[in-house]
Amino acid sequence: MNIGFRVRYHRQQQKLSLRQLAERSGLSISFLSQLERDLTRPSISSLKQIADALGLKVADLLTDASENGEILLRRADRPVWDLSRVRYELLATAKGRSMEPQLVTFEPGADSGDHPVTHDGEEFGMILRGSAQCWIGDELVTLEEGDCVYFAASMPHRMRNAGESVCIWLHVVSPPSF
Repeated sequence: MNIGFRVRYHRQQQKLSLRQLAERSGLSISFLSQLERDLTRPSISSLKQIADALGLKVADLLTDASENGEILLRRADRPVWDLSRVRYELLATAKGRSMEPQLVTFEPGADSGDHPVTHDGEEFGMILRGSAQCWIGDELVTLEEGDCVYFAASMPHRMRNAGESVCIWLHVVSPPSF
């Protein structure tokens, strides 16, 4: 997947030191160094912090640029990323789309990151299998199979699979944040 290579490439293109990227992102130099050498897998919230610090989208760190404008995306062709016991599958890849549907699988105990994230736009999510704890703003809700949430993405939010089996989450973000 070479996330570390992409982080290092973009950091060096902007003539930033690891220390400068650490200061901009709020992440430690040692974490960034391990990431650039592909010795650790980041959470999605860490990738968001890095992408924001570099003025990029998370997708810039995960995939090569694509001109895919297909209406149909076959299961075998979905971009997939495994990050810190969380698997992300992008369900649409058309360039210029205004929403970003994802299928997210959380292993037991896995979460979206240590810190809540915020960004522009809106989010919708539905638990397809399992259960999860979802922090939205100051509220903690437990979601079971079939439960949905819809909220302004400017509210701090994060998720955690508190169950003993995998949690599968249909997640739609608008505008795309990957």
